[in-house]
Amino acid sequence: MKLRYILRNNNDQDGLTKAVHTHLCNKFEVEKTVIINVSTRGKDILPSDCTEIPITVFKLDSPDYDNVKLVLEPAIIEAMVPYKETAMHIMMRECHFDVYDRDFLEDTYYKMLKYWNCIINKYDINCYINIVYPHHATEYILYALCKVKGIKTILLYPQTAANGICYHIGDAIETIGKNIEDKYNELSKIEVLREDLNDFYKLALAKVESYKVMTIGDKKKLINEAKQMLCCYASLKRIVGYFAASLLPDFVLRKKGEPGFYRRHYRRMFYVCLKCRKKMRKMDTLDTYNKLASKQSMDEKYIYFPLQQTPEASTLPAAGEFNNQLLSIQILSTVAQRLGIYVYVKDHYIQPYRDQGFYESIVNMPNTKLIGLEYNSLELIEKSVAVATQTGNCIFESLIKGKHAIVFGHGYTFKGAPNIIEAMSIEQICDDVKNIISNKTEIKKEETYRYIKAMGDEGIYLYTDKLEDASELYSREVSAEKIAEFTKICWE
Repeated sequence: MKLRYILRNNNDQDGLTKAVHTHLCNKFEVEKTVIINVSTRGKDILPSDCTEIPITVFKLDSPDYDNVKLVLEPAIIEAMVPYKETAMHIMMRECHFDVYDRDFLEDTYYKMLKYWNCIINKYDINCYINIVYPHHATEYILYALCKVKGIKTILLYPQTAANGICYHIGDAIETIGKNIEDKYNELSKIEVLREDLNDFYKLALAKVESYKVMTIGDKKKLINEAKQMLCCYASLKRIVGYFAASLLPDFVLRKKGEPGFYRRHYRRMFYVCLKCRKKMRKMDTLDTYNKLASKQSMDEKYIYFPLQQTPEASTLPAAGEFNNQLLSIQILSTVAQRLGIYVYVKDHYIQPYRDQGFYESIVNMPNTKLIGLEYNSLELIEKSVAVATQTGNCIFESLIKGKHAIVFGHGYTFKGAPNIIEAMSIEQICDDVKNIISNKTEIKKEETYRYIKAMGDEGIYLYTDKLEDASELYSREVSAEKIAEFTKICWE
């Protein structure tokens, strides 16, 4: 079987890319390898016979896109329509504010689409492996283009964390974790006890059960880091820097490439940063949240909805249309009103801002309350009727606490978990919650252990930015072998 694949990895610290390539060569006849966006310490860390695409293609504005002169086929333009709006929405994440002009976004979308169509055709690609998850616009467009062209895709998503990170794998955003569900079903006739779990998940269980509360100092540190990352586009330093760069003479800009391109780019970014600063001043902040949030009795019957941090891959593209979390809360509000219970909504403590009026929209919904940030999320889960989310890790936490999780969309990675309730209709959610309240459904501990054992068996232990972040269970060769084996299974 001949394989011509694109591999997207990031911050390769120990030769993982090369290891994946080696194991793929053991299972396929590899004809072409294209590597994109890998931070390397030396060329020996990459396969010797690969083609490396520069990191500049991951910027919205790149001369790499302008250099593609080929025209797109009408059939491709039409086939990509279901993915177009999501791709353009993800582009907004590049500056964390919805400030780009639509004409610019649409023009950039088609430039990226032409670029990847050219790369796929040039190397006759038949497989795309993304170890990072397609959370940037350009790689999401590549992923979508592969889907419409019938090219195999392999995606990995970082999910549970204990003393490291365990990734789930799938052949599409909607199927990540399906192999865990299959393994869970295989184990249905086998008794699984807590001691049968590996050390990674024993620690993960202990962390959820321990109720450990972060110190104020640790929280402030994470809050400041989040603000620096998500609000940097609105900083005066960046605004002044882009303005100064737009005034550089031609002979300086020529060192980077085409002077006209970079001058246009710097000028655009200057205006974008100005818009970011203006918009940031109008956004809801945690100060706004704290004014509207209230203290509540945990003796009430309530569905707990922890807001997911945005912008993040976990909501866009993973949550699909439910990346707008107000949609999920509106549905839950209707359910709560019908059943005479409440929805408790709590924001992420490192969320620097929300759209203007976001929090007020929530408190104005029937039977819906904002909960103060001082409440412990795990305690809220334990005393709730059920948890609700799009893709959040609270699914795993609620499983351990013996609580059901109502999920919106199909991008969640805990496929087949015994506590999952997929939100298909308001009537169905009402019926399921009624059954929970009347104790007609329960999550047995042995089912929880069986599912977590399946996660441990099928999960892939990796790292994201630093090798030190990897679990003690991480083995480069074992992880590379699992990725290659899953790729082979997808071809069978």
